[in-house]
Amino acid sequence: MPKRKVADTPADPTLPTFPIQIDGTTYTLCLDFAALAEAESALQRAGHDVCILRHMPSLSFELVKAFFVCGVQRFHPDLAFEDASKLVRLDTVWLIAKCIDIAYAMAMPATDEKPGEAQPGE
Repeated sequence: MPKRKVADTPADPTLPTFPIQIDGTTYTLCLDFAALAEAESALQRAGHDVCILRHMPSLSFELVKAFFVCGVQRFHPDLAFEDASKLVRLDTVWLIAKCIDIAYAMAMPATDEKPGEAQPGE
């Protein structure tokens, strides 16, 4: 199957990323908000049913696949949706979930806020 370019924006080397090796290939996960939103939108325009927020905050098999497919798009724009999806299997899902957890934590800004605290303007 020919590979389609999904992300049109060049990868920013300052973005928080995390490497993951699957089947001898190293992929770069980027789970910052802009990268995920851009990849999700592009995949939806291409006709794929990807909605990361639909399953938040639980990390289901479907969400692991969605996070992985969207998370690799910024640094691997030529990796087709179908090919990225096929990398998420029973023998790789736990590694991918662990790497998603790490990459997501790296992408989140540090905060001193406690859960339930009011935000400015609320």
